[in-house]
Amino acid sequence: MAIKERIKKVTKRAAKPAQTPTDFGVAGVPINRSHPYYFGFVATLGALTAIVLMRALASVSQIFILILIALFLATGLNPAVEALRRRNMSRVTAVTIIFTSVIAFLLISAFGGVIGVGKSVLSGFFTFLTILVLTLYFITSLPQAVNLGLSLVPASRRTRIGHLTNAIIARVGSFVGSQIVIAAMASVFVFALSLVLGLPSPIAIGMIVFVCGLIPLVGHFLGSGIVTIIALTQSIAIGIIAFVAYVVYVQIENYVVTPRIMKRTLAVPGAVTIISALIGSSLLGLVGGLLAVPVAASIILILDEVVIPRANNS
Repeated sequence: MAIKERIKKVTKRAAKPAQTPTDFGVAGVPINRSHPYYFGFVATLGALTAIVLMRALASVSQIFILILIALFLATGLNPAVEALRRRNMSRVTAVTIIFTSVIAFLLISAFGGVIGVGKSVLSGFFTFLTILVLTLYFITSLPQAVNLGLSLVPASRRTRIGHLTNAIIARVGSFVGSQIVIAAMASVFVFALSLVLGLPSPIAIGMIVFVCGLIPLVGHFLGSGIVTIIALTQSIAIGIIAFVAYVVYVQIENYVVTPRIMKRTLAVPGAVTIISALIGSSLLGLVGGLLAVPVAASIILILDEVVIPRANNS
């Protein structure tokens, strides 16, 4: 019995809650933020954080580039999808038709001899497949993504921002359509030139120039080199004629055709088109040159609709 009583006493003592101290002592002197050691510690910590963030962004920069390219392509193909939807088609059916056409073209390009250029531009089949899948996802869910983004905007400004967003998407689509038209014109010209000069496989050469024409700034440089090399296999005279004819056409396209088409479809002055393409290419390379003109058109739209009216009313 004595042992049981001792066990009960020990259990009761353990069950009692410990007394919480109410006196935690006196607070110390605040840290002197003007002390050089404190400033050095904070500055070093900030620098290390910035370095870590920069390295993280650099490691995923290629992924961001693929996302930008896919989003750009999806926005560019959206007008064609909307055109099919106006013929009482569902969005899924319209996207299927457009994507089937794109894939069919890439198969034809591969058989036409463009697969080597495609590999060098897209850096391999995996990159191409990633862009294709992302583009399919973006173009399918583009309206839902726009509506989701607009739902985060205050209700009083949602309608206006929605109109501006749709206008920006339309301008990007117009730019892609304009690039396709310009590249197709170059392809037709080179195809006719190949027929006149008797070059081998004129259809394949035209397809190569079409793909090169979609690449900003350096596209025609690559195209002219390919056409000239093919023409030199026939004779030196034919190579010189092909090179001169191509260069003359490129000058006409750069200074006559492209500024007029871009000004009509995007309402962007010719000088702004060239300057924005140069700046974009210097900042982000091929992707920057591809996105520069629609970004410039979007900025001009925002200036015309938002900034300038506010300045006039102030």
